[in-house]
Amino acid sequence: MKIKEYKQYSNLLNKMKAKAKDKYYNQCFQLHKENLKETRKLIGTIIKRKSKVQSNYSSRIISNSKVYTNELDIANKFNQHFTTIGSTLASAINHNYDDPTKYIRNSPTNSFYLSAITEEYVAQLFSNLNERKASLDIPKKLIKLASH
Repeated sequence: MKIKEYKQYSNLLNKMKAKAKDKYYNQCFQLHKENLKETRKLIGTIIKRKSKVQSNYSSRIISNSKVYTNELDIANKFNQHFTTIGSTLASAINHNYDDPTKYIRNSPTNSFYLSAITEEYVAQLFSNLNERKASLDIPKKLIKLASH
């Protein structure tokens, strides 16, 4: 068979498969048009959504050159790993207790200060709002009512 003939037959086959698939799903939708659950399940198969029944846990693990297949042993090994990983990683950190201010060469020429915001200050700002104007699509009157 020549390549040209092969491509023609391949294209014809793909078109026929696509039509058959369309016909099949149309029939399925017609059959389940009154059943929302089955329709959703059908849509899930079309978009290749994964089933919730699948499990992704390992059936065996290797720890310290030893293979564990018992579910309880696997659970204990994972538990041991995750309860000790924090302290294991923390012990590997180089604790450098240098004074961080030693890296600042010059003192900043300009500085600023933020004063504490009190509840009374915010209430005063709310009470001074113009009720006839909106901000962020929230009417000022609503903000004033909420502030009391």
